[in-house]
Amino acid sequence: MINAPRLNHFFYMCVILTLVLVGCSNDDQSTNENGVAGKTSVGDQNDVAKRATDESLYAKALNQSKTVVREDFKTNYTRAMKALEKEDYDEARDLLTEAIAVNNIEQLKLRFTSMYFGTYFPHYHLGMIAFLEYDCVTAMKHWETSQRQGAIQKSAEYEYLQDAQLECKPEGS
Repeated sequence: MINAPRLNHFFYMCVILTLVLVGCSNDDQSTNENGVAGKTSVGDQNDVAKRATDESLYAKALNQSKTVVREDFKTNYTRAMKALEKEDYDEARDLLTEAIAVNNIEQLKLRFTSMYFGTYFPHYHLGMIAFLEYDCVTAMKHWETSQRQGAIQKSAEYEYLQDAQLECKPEGS
């Protein structure tokens, strides 16, 4: 399966690399009649203009690749929620981990598209996956991170988190 955001990111990184390599290969300098190095001919001036255009394209490609990476966590999180609905916990865990690598901060209200807002609780969901797999140590670690950030306490999911934590705590503690 092709991951479109990753493919876009790969494409932009290839453009950047190509522009850098093209820019580096034009370092030959001509000399004037006195033997002084420098750009003197109309052709050389065109090379300077071309290099400026290449650098402008490089800057645009670099900015676009940063945007793709920044938005990619939203795509990964959305795909993780769909995987959770299908009870594909391995896929959900991988996607949530990738989302956290880009944006570690949980949010009560995050804009996913121009018209859709939703919660962003990757640590909470990773904790629930671990809980469902009877790994209370990992679950508690993720839930503590989620609680420390504070957004989860203002959501409906907080009640589920507290109930799961009670089940994970050893008897007598």
